[in-house]
Amino acid sequence: MSKTKPQLNTKSISELKAELLKLRLDLRTNQLKDTSQIKKLKAQIAQKLTLEAKKL
Repeated sequence: MSKTKPQLNTKSISELKAELLKLRLDLRTNQLKDTSQIKKLKAQIAQKLTLEAKKL
């Protein structure tokens, strides 16, 4: 179930990291309902970083 490049390019890495920070804060304040979102977002960031590394 790999994502294609257009699906991964919808948000920048900095936007994804900001979203990850928000999810982590929500987790600490017991406002996060679906904790799997953190894992999914971390995987998405890793995929984008891998694609960028391959471009170099």
